Amino acid sequence: MYSDKDNGNLTIAEKQNSASVKQEKWVYSWNPRDQMTKAEKFTGTSDTYAGKVEYRYCLSCDSALSDRIEYSPTVSTTITSWKRYEYDGLNLLRVDERYDTAGGAIDANDPWRTLEVNTHSPGLVGNLVGKRAYRHTDNDATPNATYDYVYVYDAVGNLYLVLNDEGGEEYAFSQDAWGNELSIGSFYGTSWSSARTYGVSEHQTGKWLDPFTGLYFFHHRWYESGLGRWVSREPSSSDGPNLYISVYNSPPNGFDQNGAQSNMEDPYFLWPEETDRTICVIRLFRHYYRLMKEANFIGADKYFHCMAHCESKKQCGAGDIARDYGRKREVIDSWLNWFRGKPNDSESDIAANDLGLACPSDKECKDQCDSVRPKGLPGKY
Repeated sequence: MYSDKDNGNLTIAEKQNSASVKQEKWVYSWNPRDQMTKAEKFTGTSDTYAGKVEYRYCLSCDSALSDRIEYSPTVSTTITSWKRYEYDGLNLLRVDERYDTAGGAIDANDPWRTLEVNTHSPGLVGNLVGKRAYRHTDNDATPNATYDYVYVYDAVGNLYLVLNDEGGEEYAFSQDAWGNELSIGSFYGTSWSSARTYGVSEHQTGKWLDPFTGLYFFHHRWYESGLGRWVSREPSSSDGPNLYISVYNSPPNGFDQNGAQSNMEDPYFLWPEETDRTICVIRLFRHYYRLMKEANFIGADKYFHCMAHCESKKQCGAGDIARDYGRKREVIDSWLNWFRGKPNDSESDIAANDLGLACPSDKECKDQCDSVRPKGLPGKY
């Protein structure tokens, strides 16, 4: 059950079981600029308090989110988490958190420590290229662990792969088209809660998911993936007669970069058959990446690059998509090599990719890629 106030912002959401018995109730508060300022959770038929989170926004920063304050699920006045966000337009640059030096409750006088610093690249749907995440387990500002990540997106900007600073796979995510996590027992992947513990909270079109409310922050609006709808109406009223639906109820075929308007005419636009080809390419790329890691053979990367592109062309009929993904991956690798101070060999990798894509229809991929196959590589590869 949902209740909207006159200007179209969701104020109450109740979730019921199959017997129509209320299990959960959410109450949302809004400021005059139609920004959510508080989300409160209640459980059971008697509306037992179960926690809340408050949001503050920066008026001088295009009204970007500035603070997120979460309270105890049992004591409504006790702060358990206070985060500060620094944005540049749509790009989240940095996240800090307050901490209590004695390990007690958080308050406005507590100092700050850094949780993550992000790197962005113009032109990517998800924008976020990578981040450095800091994990804290002590009551001081010194991180107990530091993690460097590089993000890899699908064609509409959903985060599906996170690489570590050595270029190896750290996390792989599975989700449905609306941004809901899929079971890792049925599909490949890492549990989202596990990755969040180590600083990765982005999923649907690269946006971060609030772990308390389950809503995605899209800058102008909050999105509920369970229903595939926004919790407030589209600001410009230009997305058709239903101002709460996401990308015209067709998320595989477009994206909404900032919660203000759906984009169905971007170069990343995919018809359903294109989505099938893209999934086929992703699976082959992952297959050959794992073979390359399994082989662990010096100089074999060009061969596996060639094979992945060749088989994508032959098995998926998607040489164009493979070329696009391959070149995006080289952009990421270039960034990684620069970050690690290593030489950049992207041009030779692209040449290996193109060699695979040039394979004639009557030739086997192994034969086509033989010129970049290192001597001594086991025959099973």
